[in-house]
Amino acid sequence: MKVLVIEDDAALRARQASAYVAAELQLRARLAQAPGDDEARFQLARVLAWQQRADEAEALLFAAGEDAVPFV
Repeated sequence: MKVLVIEDDAALRARQASAYVAAELQLRARLAQAPGDDEARFQLARVLAWQQRADEAEALLFAAGEDAVPFV
């Protein structure tokens, strides 16, 4: 028998927010260990953008230089 779990919008947003915070912390730790890790930088920028922090995401990508931006 399947059980359908229905989350309200607030609960879903809270769960997603905590996942974003955890992802941000892990990615920042990775970049502290390996500052040249462009994949971690890109993923961190995505996480920041998902949190409505596009200015930080953009600054993070362009701080590494134009050649490090992994998209066009």
